[in-house]
Amino acid sequence: IVISNAVLEHVMDLNSFFSEAFRVTKKGGISYHLYHNYYSFSGGHMAELDCLKNPWGHLTGIYQTSDNHLNKAKIDDILQTFELNFQDCKVFPTDKNHNKKGVDSNFLNEREDLLSDELLKSLRIYPRDLLLSRGYLLYGFRSR
Repeated sequence: IVISNAVLEHVMDLNSFFSEAFRVTKKGGISYHLYHNYYSFSGGHMAELDCLKNPWGHLTGIYQTSDNHLNKAKIDDILQTFELNFQDCKVFPTDKNHNKKGVDSNFLNEREDLLSDELLKSLRIYPRDLLLSRGYLLYGFRSR
């Protein structure tokens, strides 16, 4: 098993990362990754008080994030890169407690209460689910 937790958002070369994960995973093994979604309320890795003052401020331009600190890959792009190496891949949106949407009954969107109609309109280029999913669980198997 190869596991990472809150690492992928800091990886600039996902292809190299997953190639190395594949290399060290034995045939029949699992690659399992929890990814903190950049597009979530907390995805800019700002202090919570700053996030509360200006929700999604890292997306609206109020706060700047370092491009050499956080990648801005969306889950579809990450999954596509992951699938180059691993098979039977699955992805689930996750909440702060790593509950999986559609699996765990206590899953909670992240700070849905702060996503006003006005803010949602200013962030209209982003799907609502992308904004409300704190992270993603991504896993796959090495069959070859």
